[in-house]
Amino acid sequence: MIESAFLKRTVDLFYRHKAAALIAGLLLFAMVVWADYVTTEEVSFSIFYLLPISLVHWFISPTAGLIMGVLSAAVWPASDFVGKGRFPSSLIPYWDSAVKLGFYLIFTSILTKIKNDKRDRERVNAELAQALAEVRRLSGLLPICSSCKRIRNEEGSWSMLEAFIQERSEAQFSHGLCPECAVRLYPAYFKKGM
Repeated sequence: MIESAFLKRTVDLFYRHKAAALIAGLLLFAMVVWADYVTTEEVSFSIFYLLPISLVHWFISPTAGLIMGVLSAAVWPASDFVGKGRFPSSLIPYWDSAVKLGFYLIFTSILTKIKNDKRDRERVNAELAQALAEVRRLSGLLPICSSCKRIRNEEGSWSMLEAFIQERSEAQFSHGLCPECAVRLYPAYFKKGM
């Protein structure tokens, strides 16, 4: 529980403050570069570069994630220049960097798709929640008196149809007379067949 609370606070911090996400991403990147540099070339840290790439991409922007991916792919040839490894062919670090760059670019494009899908899903969920809040409807069987048209509610008491519907929906009523009732109730004022 403590870990999830810490993680939630950290994620909230990164959403609110992009500078904090950038600093954390750069520190994480520096730690992976350092670990990659101090080990031999047989030990690969390529997968760990996905951590700062993901962090910067998610909380800052896809472009920042791409830049972090390019930097991550450039680490191995750069370390070869400063003397970490000696290879029989000078093209090996560049080939490996190109492969890593392709992998990181594919990863960032997938991450962009996931982030866009998440944003779209949140938007649709918000729209559905709003629509659900606006729509209140009656469903099921309604016990209604066949003579006076009163409806029995959940407590067993009988109420007027209009009151029952108004309590359970957004509907409002206006009253008037249909032509048949007007003739029946007020024959002096209304003629049959009007």
